[in-house]
Amino acid sequence: MTQETLQLAINEHQAGNYEKAEMHYRSILKIEPNHQHANHNLGLLVRVTDNPEAALPYLEKALQIDIKEEQFWISYIETLLQGRYVDKAIQIVDQAKNLKLNQIFLASLAAKINEFKKKEKEDTSLDEINNLINLYNNKNFNETEKIAISITEKYNDHPIPWKMLGVLQSKKKNWKDAQIFFLKVLEITPNEVETISNLAAVQHELGLMQDAKEACSRALLLDPNFAPAHYNLGRALYELGQLTNAESCYKKAIELDPTYADAYCNLGLTLEGVGRAIEAVEATKMALALNPELHQAQHNLGTWLLGLKRYEEAEIELKKAAPFKKGFEASLLSCYLHQNKQKELYKLLASLLKNEKTCSLQGSVCSRAQVRYEKITPNSYCTEPMNYVVVKEIRKICDFENLFIKPLKEISNNLKEQRLQGLLTNGKQSSGNLFESEKKLTEDIQNFLHLEIKKYRDYFKNSKEGFIRKWPKKYKLWGWLVTMKTGGKLSAHMHETGWISGSIYINVPQKNKENEGNIAFCIEEEQFLPAGQKGSDKIVDVDTGSMCLFPSSLLHYTIPFDSDEERIVLAFDVQPDESI
Repeated sequence: MTQETLQLAINEHQAGNYEKAEMHYRSILKIEPNHQHANHNLGLLVRVTDNPEAALPYLEKALQIDIKEEQFWISYIETLLQGRYVDKAIQIVDQAKNLKLNQIFLASLAAKINEFKKKEKEDTSLDEINNLINLYNNKNFNETEKIAISITEKYNDHPIPWKMLGVLQSKKKNWKDAQIFFLKVLEITPNEVETISNLAAVQHELGLMQDAKEACSRALLLDPNFAPAHYNLGRALYELGQLTNAESCYKKAIELDPTYADAYCNLGLTLEGVGRAIEAVEATKMALALNPELHQAQHNLGTWLLGLKRYEEAEIELKKAAPFKKGFEASLLSCYLHQNKQKELYKLLASLLKNEKTCSLQGSVCSRAQVRYEKITPNSYCTEPMNYVVVKEIRKICDFENLFIKPLKEISNNLKEQRLQGLLTNGKQSSGNLFESEKKLTEDIQNFLHLEIKKYRDYFKNSKEGFIRKWPKKYKLWGWLVTMKTGGKLSAHMHETGWISGSIYINVPQKNKENEGNIAFCIEEEQFLPAGQKGSDKIVDVDTGSMCLFPSSLLHYTIPFDSDEERIVLAFDVQPDESI
């Protein structure tokens, strides 16, 4: 009779008729409380219709009645885990081991617990990760960082919190920490394209252009259509002096993502670098149409319009950029000078002088305004720049042939691109930063220059001039080669991004006339001097092996020469670097 009732219960159970099945199971247990199968099956049914906790007494009893029935162990363990009684489940498995049950069966029980713990960990981490992402999306960055750190302590092998930490450190410009975090992500997920591209962006900021280039190439092998990787590759190539390739990268990024404002901005920078200023203006306008908050693009646009002598347009754009960065305001000063807007110039200058920061462009405008308008003009950069021109014969203190001539000759012979320079007549200029694109060949040169720059600063350490007192805490060297043929010359200009500038004379042809091939310095160009006033240009005699250092605010130009030999100069700027 009991067996028939049990079969009825099982049939109803399998058919989903749980109430009838339960009725049959309970009728059996009234007669036979220790019926193992009725207890077991009722436990399974209650687990479905009620909850795991209510099912446990029936399953435990079934197991106590028949400890050799493997299915009873399985059902009991599964129900304990379903109720999150993990410790109890572990105890039960340990008991089973003591009973010397089948080893494979015991391993399967342990596997169920491990699988549950793994899933529980994944479920818990998923909730925390979702919370982390929500915090970041809501721009609660401080809390995001705290939570990300706590998650890495619990789930060290989960890539997302490490990636988040990399992004957050990038926002803070803590580039070295960001690099560490992105590399950690790649230890966990080596082919995560976005992280590889992010790493390249960080390496760019650290000055590791070759590493950045290689990282982008790897990302694009994994996903050729990932626009940010094309963009970051373009940035690296630009710094490496490969402007044509950089242009192609930016255009590919834009093709893949027509709303990529940063790509348009950097395309403009690259086009300007190859002398296509009008195209650069149009690309930059497109960047600003897509993202009006790109303040660097706003400044670039104003600066290039200024260079194109479209002064009214330049003033409009520079006024938009000026409030966002102190250095941008100096460009607006320059715009006022070009338009002879004295009132506006001195009003803006009065505002700038209240701030401790200064720059070479501001210094240049102040010096030129003082001469042009015959009016005392405070200069927080350098009031007497001519006094800080230093010329040195470095052949006496170094192996000039091996340190400079040989590596620079090799570089010059292999130059594939040049910067179109409107100021340069009958000559050519290398593109990009030679000290980055030819890092290995110029390593010793850079070390030499760092030492000479330190000597320059130390020599003038007691000066009260702003460019000495406010010497940048960190700087980078930006270098380029200028080669001229007979009749070649450079028109008057200053280096807006430099702090001090310099030139190493690799080859200066023999002078047939006085001052041929020399460098000259002036405060203001002759055409802008007041009527009746003569210029006070300072001509500096240079020869092969000469080095010249001077404040970047000084206008300088070269005297034409007549020779079958080329005049070759390594020019460089000491550029304040806030990103290192």
